[in-house]
Amino acid sequence: MATEAAAPPGTAEIPQVHSRVLSSEVRAKLELHRAWLNGDPKGVRADLSGSHLSDLDLRGFDLRMVILTSSVLRLANLAGVDLSEADLHGVDFQEADLRRADLSKTNLNSASLENANLAEAHLTEATASNASFRGARMLDVRMLDVKLQECCLISATLNGAVLQHARMFDCDFSGASLEGVVLNNAQIRMSRFREVSASHCNFSYGLLASCDFRHARLADSKFFRTNAGASLFCQALLSNCDFREAKLKGADFARAVLSKSRFGDASLAFTDFRAADLRDARELTARQLCEARTGEGTILPSGTRGAYLRGSGSERPTLR
Repeated sequence: MATEAAAPPGTAEIPQVHSRVLSSEVRAKLELHRAWLNGDPKGVRADLSGSHLSDLDLRGFDLRMVILTSSVLRLANLAGVDLSEADLHGVDFQEADLRRADLSKTNLNSASLENANLAEAHLTEATASNASFRGARMLDVRMLDVKLQECCLISATLNGAVLQHARMFDCDFSGASLEGVVLNNAQIRMSRFREVSASHCNFSYGLLASCDFRHARLADSKFFRTNAGASLFCQALLSNCDFREAKLKGADFARAVLSKSRFGDASLAFTDFRAADLRDARELTARQLCEARTGEGTILPSGTRGAYLRGSGSERPTLR
């Protein structure tokens, strides 16, 4: 028998209330897993790969470090369950109840969490590649230092979520609700945020490389010192946003609404403001607007329409 790594102590007994819904084989494996977690040399880490556990009520179980590769847990009740460091590769959690569950440091590669309830769950340091969170309810979820690659979060609800220091590549948040999400210091590349509802978000100090925010609603959001070069913000709502010291070289804000936003010391070389609404935008200088691209349809901070002309004073907002 292979030697298992040391496990953390302090695991509670397996609740007997679930004996009627668990097969004897699964129960035996969980008994040995509990012993393993408690440091019992007779214990064995549970390997439930390929198991069908749909509709089960698994509340009260300690599933830390359990192996559930390719298992099916559709509609399972896992509210408050500790699954930290578990191997959840390819698991089907569709419509499962994972409220307040601990999924920290889990492997969620190729997992399906479509329409699952992950409200207040913890996914800190979790890794997910090619996983689907489509339509998932993720209110106030904590995903610090999470790594997401080629993941689908279309139409997911992440209001109040915390994704500080997240690393994302080629993820799709189209149509998602991201109200008040904290994404400062996140590194996001080639991801899609089309038509998201995301007011009061915080992207400060982060990287948004070649991301797509077309038609996004991002009013009152923070992009302080964010590098969003070459990203698309066409027709986005960005009123009253903070772009101070942001790097926006080559970003496309065509037909975007940027009224009352702040641009102090922002880098705007080749930034496209054609047909954008910059009415009452603050802290823009003549030099910044000369470096950017404006056109006949641009509404300048002064409220005048047209391409910016040096010396016109059109960089000054009407509101003082």
